[in-house]
Amino acid sequence: MDGVTAQTIDCLAKTLDHTTVKAAEQQLRQMISQQRQFPQLLLQLITQNDNNVSTPIKLQAAVTFKNMTKQAWDPQGDSSINAEDKAQVRAHLVDCMISSSINSIRNSLSESIATICEYDFPHNWPQIVQQLVQKLNTNDLNAVQGALITTHSIFKKYRSAIELTEAMVEEINEVVRQMGQPLLDLSNKTWAAVEGNVSSKPLLTSLVHIINSVLEIFYDLNCHDMAQFFEDKMKDWMGLFRACLAYNNPVLIDKDEEDYCDLPDENKALVLQCLGLYLGKFDEEFEPYAPELIKGVVQLLINVTTKPKQDQLAVAGMDLLVVCCKSMFHKLLTDDAAMKQEVCEKIIIPNCQLRESDLDMFEHEPAEYIQRDIEASDSETRRKSAFDLIRALGTRSETQLTAAFTQYVNFLMGEYSKNTQHNWTNKDTAIFLLTALAVKGATTQHGTTQVRDIVPIGAFFEEHILPELKTDPKNAPFPVLKADAIKFVSTFRVQIPASSYPSLISLLAQWLSCPSEVVYTYAAATIERMLMVRDPPVTGPFRIPASAWASPPSSGGGGGGGGDGLCGLLLSSLVGRLQKCSKPPAYIMKAINKVITQANTAAQPYVNTMAPILFDILQQVSKNPVDATFNHYLFETFTSLIKHVPGCLPALEPQFWQHFGEILTKDIADFVPYALQIFGHMLDIQQTPSDNFKQLLPPLLAPSLYENRSNIPAIVKLLCAYLKNALPMVLEGNHLGGIFGAFQCMIASKVIDHEGFTLLCQLIKSVPQATLQGYMKTVFSLLFARCQSSRTAKFMKCLCVFLAMYTDTHGIENLVQTIETVQQGLFPQILCNIWLKEVPAVQGIKERQLCFEVITKLSGCGALQQYKPQMDATLVEMRKDKGTNALNQQT
Repeated sequence: MDGVTAQTIDCLAKTLDHTTVKAAEQQLRQMISQQRQFPQLLLQLITQNDNNVSTPIKLQAAVTFKNMTKQAWDPQGDSSINAEDKAQVRAHLVDCMISSSINSIRNSLSESIATICEYDFPHNWPQIVQQLVQKLNTNDLNAVQGALITTHSIFKKYRSAIELTEAMVEEINEVVRQMGQPLLDLSNKTWAAVEGNVSSKPLLTSLVHIINSVLEIFYDLNCHDMAQFFEDKMKDWMGLFRACLAYNNPVLIDKDEEDYCDLPDENKALVLQCLGLYLGKFDEEFEPYAPELIKGVVQLLINVTTKPKQDQLAVAGMDLLVVCCKSMFHKLLTDDAAMKQEVCEKIIIPNCQLRESDLDMFEHEPAEYIQRDIEASDSETRRKSAFDLIRALGTRSETQLTAAFTQYVNFLMGEYSKNTQHNWTNKDTAIFLLTALAVKGATTQHGTTQVRDIVPIGAFFEEHILPELKTDPKNAPFPVLKADAIKFVSTFRVQIPASSYPSLISLLAQWLSCPSEVVYTYAAATIERMLMVRDPPVTGPFRIPASAWASPPSSGGGGGGGGDGLCGLLLSSLVGRLQKCSKPPAYIMKAINKVITQANTAAQPYVNTMAPILFDILQQVSKNPVDATFNHYLFETFTSLIKHVPGCLPALEPQFWQHFGEILTKDIADFVPYALQIFGHMLDIQQTPSDNFKQLLPPLLAPSLYENRSNIPAIVKLLCAYLKNALPMVLEGNHLGGIFGAFQCMIASKVIDHEGFTLLCQLIKSVPQATLQGYMKTVFSLLFARCQSSRTAKFMKCLCVFLAMYTDTHGIENLVQTIETVQQGLFPQILCNIWLKEVPAVQGIKERQLCFEVITKLSGCGALQQYKPQMDATLVEMRKDKGTNALNQQT
C-alpha cells in the first residue's frame, strides 16, 4: 500500500470519530482539490477485497465520492475535477457500482452517477445508456436491479422539468431508441419468471422489485411526451399493466404487517401512476384501453382495506380517478349512476373516515399528523386524495354531487346527535365531507378562494363549528373535533365575516392552552393565517386594523376580554404556550413573529416580559439546533422586534450583544448568519452606532469567517450596513483595505462572486471618490483578470451592471481614466468586446434600466463618437429583449 492510499484510509477513518471529523473532512477537501487521480483512488478503495480496507472505510469512501461529485464535478465550480480524472471515472464508475455487494455503497455510487449525468449527459457521456443496457442482459438480478435504480436516478430529472425543450426531446428520443426495447424485453422476461415461480419468496421479491424499477423508468421517459416506440408498443405495455393489477400471491403478503406496503400493492400503485399519466396526457392513444381499466381500478379500490399498508395503493387509485374526471373519459364515472354511487359510498366515504392508526398518530405522533394534515407535505394521504376526488367529481356534476353528499353529511350528523359520546367520529367525517364539497378553489396563502354557494358554510359554522370552540380548552373531550373546528376556520377564513374576527381570534387564543399538541398548533397556525387576510384579498388592507391591536378584543361569542388589547392577549397566550412546550414549536414561534410584525409599536409594552423568555430559549436551542424552521422564526422574531418595535432597541441592545456575540464566539454554524443579519438590522436602525460595532468589525474581516459560504450573504449585508451607516468608523479604524480584501476573496469564486459585486457597488456608492481612487486600479485589474481566466455568464452580467453603476456615480471621464491606468488603450477593448457585447443579457428591470441609461449617455459623449454605432446597436438590442416596455417608455 503506497503512502497516499494509507493517508487516505487514515483520513477516512478519522471521519468516523466525532473528535477528529472536522479536521479530517477539511483534509479530504484539500485532497479533492489538489491531488490528481483522487477520485480513482476512492473507487479503488471501494472495490478492494483485501483486509486492509474495512467495510466502514469503504462506506466512508463511497459517501466522500458522492459528496465530491456534488461539490466538485460542476465545471463552473471553484474546484472542479480535471477533465482527465473525469474521463477515468466515467469509464469505470458503472462497473464499480454494479460490482458492489453492499446496498448503501451501490446507492451512493448510483447517486453519484446521476449527479455526473446532470453535467455530462449526453454530450460528455453518451456511452452511459449503453453501459447500463448491457447490465440488463445479465442473469445477475442484483446487477440488473442496480442498473435500473441508476437509470431511474438519471432520468427522473425529466419529471421536474417545467417545460420540454427541443434538446430534451432529442435526448429522450435517443434514450428510448437505445433502451426502450431492452426495457420491454426485460419486463416480459421478468414477468414470465414471476408467473413461473409461485413459491420462492426471495426470488419473487427480486423479480417484482425489477418490475417496479422498470415502471419508474417508464414514467420518467413518458412524463412529458410519448415517444413513438411507446405508442407502437402500447398493447404490450398495457398487457403488462393488466397482469400486474391482477397479480396476487400470498407468498408476498405479510398478514401480520399493518404499516408497510406489501410488494404486490407497491407494484399496483406504480402501475396506476403510469396509467394516470397516460389517461391525462395521451387520452386519444389510450382510448381503446380506458373503459376496461377504469372499471378495474374502481373495483380494485372497493376491495382495498383500511389498513395503513394499503394507503399507497388507495391514494394511487383515487388519484387516477381524479385524472379521469378531468379527462375526456369523465363520463365513465359521471354518467354511470351505479358506478358513481359506488365511488361515493364505497371509495370516497370509507377513505374519509378516521382509523385507529390516525387516532394513534394524533395522540402519539402529533408532528407527523400535523405535517400530513395541514402542511403542504409531499406525503399523500387517503383523505387528501378523497378530498381531491370530491372536488374533481364536483366539476362534472356539481348539483347532483352536492345533493348526494349533503345527504351523507346530514345522515352523519344525525348519527352523531343520537350518541355524541360514541359516534363522534361521524361528525369528523361530516366536517371533512362538507369542507371538500364547499371548496371550489383554494391556495395555501389565502385559504379557500371560491366556494360552492349551494353549500351552507355559514349555517354549518354557527351550528356545528362555533359550539366546539366555545368549550373549555383544558377539559375538552374529543380533541380531534376541536382540531377539525379550528381547521374549518382556517380553511374558510376569507369567507368568515370581518366583524367576527376579534371574537374568533380571542377564542382561538384560548385554545393555545389546550393540552393536545395538534389542537394548540392548529390554533397558532390559524391565528397566523387570519392575521394575513386582507379585504379585498391580496391588495386591500389587513382585516385586523391597526387600531385593534391596542384596544381590548370583543368578548362576544365567548372570547376573552380583559384590559389588554388584542396584541397583549395573543402575545401572552402564545408566549405562555411557548414556555410549556417540551420541544421547539415552529407554528407558535411563527405566530409570535406575525403578531409583532402586524402590531408594530403596540407590542412595545410586552417586550420587557417577552424578551428574556426568547433569549432563554435561544440559549437552549443553541446547544442543539435541530429544528431549522423553529430557529428561523425565532431569529425572525428578534429581527421583527428591531424593525417593527424600534423603541425597544436601547433596552435590548446589551442582551443582543451578549447572546449573538456568544454565537459568533462559539462559532455555532447554524446561527452565525442569523446573528450577522441581526447586527446589520441594528446598524440600519441606530443613528449613532455603539462602540460594540467598532469591536465587531476586525473579526468580521478575518479570513476564517469566509470559509463557510453560508456566512457570506450575511457578512456582505452587514459590511454594506457599515458602509452606509458607519463609514467614519470604517475609515477611522483603517478597515477599508480589509473590506476590499473581502471583496477580492469573493470575486475569485465562481459561486459567490455576485456577493463580491454587491459589496463593491456599496463601496462605490458610500466611500468618497478621493478615498476610493487609490484602490480602483487594483479592483479593475482583478475584474479584468477574472474575465480572461474564468469568466461565467453570471460574472459578466454583474460586471456590466458594476460598470454602469460606477459610471453613473463617478462619471464617464473618471471611468475611462481609471481603466486606462490599468493598461493604456484598454477602455475601448472593454467597451466594445465586453460591455456592449454582454450587457443585453443583464436581467432585472432596475439593472437593465441603469445599463440602458448609462450606455445612452456614453453614446452622446463626444470623446466616444467613434464607438457610437456599436453603442446604438446595443441599445436597439436591449429594447428588443427583456424589459422592452420599460426601456421603450424611457426612450
